[in-house]
Amino acid sequence: QEIIGFRFLISMAVADILCMIQYAFLNGVAILTKSRLVNEDGRSWLQFYIDYTWFACCFHLPLIAWSRLLAIAFPHSFRLQTRQKSYSLCILVGWIAPLILECATHFQPFITTFYFEPAIYGMATDDFPKYISGGHSQLFLVVNSIAALLPFLLYGIACFILLQHRKSLGASRNRLMNVEIKLILPCALSSVVFTLGQAAILQGTGSGKWATWLICFLFFVNSALAPVLLIIFSEFVR
Repeated sequence: QEIIGFRFLISMAVADILCMIQYAFLNGVAILTKSRLVNEDGRSWLQFYIDYTWFACCFHLPLIAWSRLLAIAFPHSFRLQTRQKSYSLCILVGWIAPLILECATHFQPFITTFYFEPAIYGMATDDFPKYISGGHSQLFLVVNSIAALLPFLLYGIACFILLQHRKSLGASRNRLMNVEIKLILPCALSSVVFTLGQAAILQGTGSGKWATWLICFLFFVNSALAPVLLIIFSEFVR
């Protein structure tokens, strides 16, 4: 059961690494070299990649929460889950679904193109008012809100089930429940940080150079925090 849950965490870790690369490494390279990294013709495809990996992170948050709920509510079925089914769920929900969303929205007229701008230590767009009022920011608000709120609901149900059944379980099952608690805590904390980060990003977008840098830093922290918390809380992950 521990190994099966780890399959979902590995998929999430890949998405987190990609986000850390783009919001920390690429942004750092742009600042240090004073370069926008790509020309105007390449900006749209760079944004396609950046938005897609961010959507992948967003889709993984409820997927991880669902896997933890399934492990607690239906431990026998979860333990019998095949490797093919686990990886298929990770690929379909965590990678193909966000790719479909990105393909469906990226070429729409309301999308504004962002690019790395070293002068403001982050990402900029040539038409910020369009981003705010044209529908682009609303798209991200809806996706981020679902990614933030749905895990809280699933973790809440999982914690309720744990509290209801923990006293009646045997020693071996209690050990498994303790493992689940140590996996739920960092995942839930990551969702809290994600929610707070989105609120800060919403207020800071377009507010100046250091606010723009802080936004990229928050994206990086959001992705870096999850694996760090898992290592701290979970002996199995360590």
